[in-house]
Amino acid sequence: MESLHTPAVALWQWTRGSGMRRNLRIGLAAGLTGGAAVLTACSAGIDAGPATSEERDVAGATAVVLATAGDLIIRQGETTGLTVTAGENILDQLSSDVRDGVLELGATGSRILGFGDVRYELVLPEVHAVTVTGSGDVEAGVETGTALELRSSGSGSISFHDVAVDDLTVEVTGSGTVRADGRAGTQRARITGSGDYAGEDLTSDSATVEVAGSGSADVAVDGTLDARVSGSGDITYTGDAQVNSQVSGSGSVSRR
Repeated sequence: MESLHTPAVALWQWTRGSGMRRNLRIGLAAGLTGGAAVLTACSAGIDAGPATSEERDVAGATAVVLATAGDLIIRQGETTGLTVTAGENILDQLSSDVRDGVLELGATGSRILGFGDVRYELVLPEVHAVTVTGSGDVEAGVETGTALELRSSGSGSISFHDVAVDDLTVEVTGSGTVRADGRAGTQRARITGSGDYAGEDLTSDSATVEVAGSGSADVAVDGTLDARVSGSGDITYTGDAQVNSQVSGSGSVSRR
């Protein structure tokens, strides 16, 4: 029978020899451990420096995308403006560009995300859409016009107060959360993944709600509710809605 001879076996046999070879094994192990320590130290990041605020011109913005970590506060005001507060060493790497009416809050350096606190204070006459990508959080209370879109992807959250629109669209992908209170004529919500829509304090005449995955949606409807669940997610509702439901999987549609 042929003997088993592979590079791994040959290396094992070679290292069984002299004390020098045993020392070599110890040295290799120490080198690997040291390398891991160096990588950990390098990934620890940079010193963000003391908190510094900067005013920025974001004229023309009617929608916003938060693509960094940190907090975004949106409030009502006649004049559009943005204040960014962050460590002085990373402030110039936080971008705020307006393209076709959409303010994109991003970062030009890949290593700065998560280093220190980042806070955005945005003043707008009105906003039509708010999107969070990543782990950022948005708190908003501002006029919206006739339609509003709220979208969260990743683990970020949006809280929007005193909504007053004809048409509200909510989309949550990932593990994020969207909360809204106020009133909408019609609302459409789509939840995929493990995210949540907390709309129990937002009344509407009609709603179309879809949950796919393990997420949840809570809505208040006085007219017609079209509800569809696939997976283990749940839809709960309040109000005197006429419900058309479809459930596949272990999820549910129920009145709260």
